[in-house]
Amino acid sequence: MDRPPLVDARIPRADRPSPRGGRLRLPRLGILPRYPMSYLAIAAALSLTACSSHPAAPQSSSTTAAPSLATALPSPSPSSTSLVDTAALSATRAWLSYDTVIDQRPNDTAKRSALAWLSPTLARQVTAYTSATSPDAQWQEWRRHQAHATVTAEIGGDEHPPDTSQDAWRQVHATVTLHGRDGWISTVQVIDFVHLRLIAGRWLVADLTTAPT
Repeated sequence: MDRPPLVDARIPRADRPSPRGGRLRLPRLGILPRYPMSYLAIAAALSLTACSSHPAAPQSSSTTAAPSLATALPSPSPSSTSLVDTAALSATRAWLSYDTVIDQRPNDTAKRSALAWLSPTLARQVTAYTSATSPDAQWQEWRRHQAHATVTAEIGGDEHPPDTSQDAWRQVHATVTLHGRDGWISTVQVIDFVHLRLIAGRWLVADLTTAPT
């Protein structure tokens, strides 16, 4: 499946449907994969920057404990955390809401329904992306059935860098069910790793990577 630069929008293959149709057997969720090292490097850099931006306290005659990293690193409020979750879930649902009657390729879905949840940089990449190759065999199968997707998503897994006042990371578990106009149904499950950034007062997706479960 083709995808815009820096974004892996590939959906893992599901078992092929039986001749009689029906719901496919879904893979069980295993141990969650770790975030890409680039995410961890970004978080470490943010932590160092946050710490270096605080001047050292003046010396005094009494002994004062050194501030911890948790004190030096700004943390989002509970209400901000809720906004991050909402943005991650909404972006994932929009990104995966395929309609093969309307969309010629997966990137068309992102352009049609997900741009409002993307950072300006990622939105430009998605909008400008073109491909001379045809979508892969899985997308072609979906198109033969004129399938459209329904997506359920939930936040899952705490294995990600800590949130800051400007950046946050989320794992989103998504179930994508393709409904063919001919009654055919296929279901796949994925985990989206979503990096969000606070831009002009809104949490927007700066990067989104999809991995099979």
